[in-house]
Amino acid sequence: MIQRTVLKKLKELYKQPDILALVGARRVGKTTLMKLLYEKESKPKEFMSFDDHEILRLFEENIKEFAKLYEGKILFIDEFQYSKNGGKKLKYLYDLHNFKIIISGSSAAELTIQSLNYLVGRVFVVEIPPISFEEYIKYKDDKLISLIKNITTETLPLIKPYFEEYLTCGGYPQVILEKTPEEKKQRLKQIVDTYLLKEIRDILQFKDSVLFEKLLKLLALEHGSMVNKSKLSSLLGISIPKLNEMLDVLTKTYVISLIKPYKNSKIKQLIKTPKLYFLDNGFRNTLLDNFKEINYRADKGFVYEGFILHSLLYKEKDVLFYNYKNSSEVDFLVDEVAIEVKSNLTKPKIERGMYSFLDKYSPKDIIVYNENVFEKEVFNEHKVNFKHFIEIFNIF
Repeated sequence: MIQRTVLKKLKELYKQPDILALVGARRVGKTTLMKLLYEKESKPKEFMSFDDHEILRLFEENIKEFAKLYEGKILFIDEFQYSKNGGKKLKYLYDLHNFKIIISGSSAAELTIQSLNYLVGRVFVVEIPPISFEEYIKYKDDKLISLIKNITTETLPLIKPYFEEYLTCGGYPQVILEKTPEEKKQRLKQIVDTYLLKEIRDILQFKDSVLFEKLLKLLALEHGSMVNKSKLSSLLGISIPKLNEMLDVLTKTYVISLIKPYKNSKIKQLIKTPKLYFLDNGFRNTLLDNFKEINYRADKGFVYEGFILHSLLYKEKDVLFYNYKNSSEVDFLVDEVAIEVKSNLTKPKIERGMYSFLDKYSPKDIIVYNENVFEKEVFNEHKVNFKHFIEIFNIF
C-alpha cells in the first residue's frame, strides 16, 4: 500500500467533533483514506456511498428516517457530490442529532459552494492531492528516500528512472500500482473517460462532455502558459463567459490550477492573465497521447515546471508567478523565494530578464531547479542556489 503523508493530518482532525470532508480529483485515493479511518474506529459505524441510489434517495427525501436508521453510529459517506442538497441535510444531522460524519467528494464545486455554505464553523475540509514523488519513492523503494535529500551526480542515476516514470505517468494511486507501461496507459485513459462521463456529464450535468474534452486537449497544449481566452473561445466557438465557466469547473474538480501573477496590488492579481497547469502529468499526457521519455519531449521544460508546481501545492504553498511585459519573468514565487525551472542548463547562469526582478524586489532566496548543475553562485550580489528538481522536498 502507498503510504500517504496526509493521513496523519486526517487522523488529527478526525479526533475533533466537526464534520471532516475529503475533497480531490477522482481516483486520487479519498475512498482508501476514508476506509483506513473507518477500520481503526471501534465505535458503532457505517460506511456508505451515495453512488448507491437507494441510500442517496433516503438521505435526500427522508432525512428524519435516515437519522433514525443510523442513529448512534459514526457515518462515513463516500461520493457525497451526488447529493444535490447535501449541506443542508448534514447540518440537520450534525446540529439536531449530534452525528460524527466523514464525507468525501470529487467535486469541490459541490462541496465548497452548495454544501459548505450550510456548514460554516462545522466542517474541516482537506484537499487530497495526487501522490507526491516523495510518497512514490517510499512505495517503490524506501531505501532510496535518503538519497533525494541530497542529489549528487553520483546518486542521481539511482533515482532518475523512478523520476522519469513519475513524470510520465503521474500520481494517481491506481496508475502507480499497475505493473506495465501499457496497463498504466489504459488506467489513465479510464480515469480521463470517467471524469468526462461521470463528473462532467452526470454530476455537474454539462450535457456536452465532448466540448469539455476538446477544451482539455487544447489546454494540454497550453500547460505552463498564460491563458489566452480569446484564442480558446474562438477555437471552441463559445463565448468568454462560457469558457470562464468551464475553466472554473476544471479548477474546482482538481484537473487544472490557474496561477495568479505577482503584483503589488492584490486587485491586479485577480485581473491579470493567469498561467495554467494540469495537476497531474499522467492525465495531461493521456490527453496528448504523448508518453515519450522526458528527454525526447519538446515540452519537457513545462513538464518540469508542472512537477515543481505540484510539489509546492502538495505542501499547501501559495504560489504566484512574475511577468513584466514579457521582458522580465520568474516562474514561481513562494514565501519570498524566487524559483526558476530550467530544462537544458549546462552551467550556472540566470536569464537576463530575471536581473531586473531581483534588483527591484530582492527576494530572500533564489533557486534554479534543473537537471545538471548543483552548486551556488553569486550574480550581481544575488546568491543563487542551483538544485535538482527533486530537492524541492528539502527546501519547502
